[in-house]
Order: sequence, then C-alpha cells, then structure tokens
Amino acid sequence: MMATYNRKDITIMTYDEYISRLFEIHRDCDREQYYAEIIKPFLDICCPDGVKVVPVYDDRRTGKKDASSTTDYAKRMEIICAKRSNKIGDYVVPDFIYVSREYTFIAPKKPIIMIEQKVPMLSEDGKGYRPLSIEYLNSNQKLINELSTEIRACKKVICTDGITWMVLEKKKGKLVECNDYTEMSLVELKKDVYINPATNRKWNEYRYYELDSTRWGITEKIKSLVASMQ
Repeated sequence: MMATYNRKDITIMTYDEYISRLFEIHRDCDREQYYAEIIKPFLDICCPDGVKVVPVYDDRRTGKKDASSTTDYAKRMEIICAKRSNKIGDYVVPDFIYVSREYTFIAPKKPIIMIEQKVPMLSEDGKGYRPLSIEYLNSNQKLINELSTEIRACKKVICTDGITWMVLEKKKGKLVECNDYTEMSLVELKKDVYINPATNRKWNEYRYYELDSTRWGITEKIKSLVASMQ
C-alpha cells in the first residue's frame, strides 16, 4: 500500500535558504515559471491544518477547452479557475491555489484562495529592488482585470513577486491591500535610490535594501489568512 504523504515531513525552509535560492534564480534563469521552485515550498509552510497548495500555472499552456473537446478537463478548470463569465472556457488561471486536503486532480475542489506570482524586479547586480506595489497593479488594466476576477471568485487574492507579499481585495473599483495584511516584505527598503553602476544613473523606482530575517514571520500571517478563509 502506498504511504500517505505528510506535508509536515517537508524540511522547514529558513529565511536565508529561501532568499539565497530566490537570488540564484534571478541570476541564472530570471523567468516567472522558474521562481515557482521556491514559491511552492514557501506556500507549503503557510498551510494551516487541512489545507494544501497546488500549482496550476502550467494549465494555461494546454489551451482552453470547450464542452465539445475534453469534458473532464473543462469541468476541472471551471472549478479551480476564476470565471469571467458564464461562457464555457472564459476564466482566469491562477498560479497556485490553496485547497482542502481532499482535493485531487480527478476530484478538484473550489479554491480557498488563489495566488498570483510575478517576477521580482531586481537590478542585474541584485542590489536594487523595485517592490511590487498597489500603484503598479492599478496602473495595468490586464492585471486589474485578472486580479478582480480572482477576487470575485474567492473574495481575496494573494499577489507576490517572492519578496513583497500582498493580500488584495476590491473597493470602489480599485485594487486595495487588506488592512490586516499590509507591509509584508521580506526586505527592508532604504531611502536611497539605486544607482546603476554601469551608467551611473539613478533608477528612480528602485531602492537599495537590506535583508531582514525577522520578517520571516510573514509566513504565520499568511497561514492565519488562509485559515480564516476555510
């Protein structure tokens, strides 16, 4: 008989291990899909009892199916994705979803909350960082549409670049951060604007920063959020 997988058997990742690997990915293969390697175990740490995290970002590549093509696939996507309309196949695919432990590929469950992952905006030397911000999200209509659809499906959505973690909701037609989950960054930003050493020019939206392992408590805040939404 196959052994039952136990999430608690996963080695608990430290702040230093997480940050070190994130910067390695930035240096070696700076693409959104590769950051999933480190985002997934971070999200695992944030799982309350009875919950697990499932990656679904690659489901986008299979293309949208209608009822006449792959019925089981279409039904699954209708359950795990955020529907834009009642039209079959009209949905937003999140990157990850928190779901109950009973979820399986062939017996999917409605997500507790969805997660959108973005690439961290770091300078080539890794010393400058442009944090993910609510202003940036609200300036991009495509992101507004996608995140709004996910919020409509689950009331809130987690959005991250791996360094800044945001819990979003919608108020008065705008994306806003939830009051109980603000300032969730794994680094401390400095006031000094980053200067590109190659050109000696300021990158006005980038700041120097310091690592701060005390900020690892963000994992507990996210865990409490997911638990509250079960």
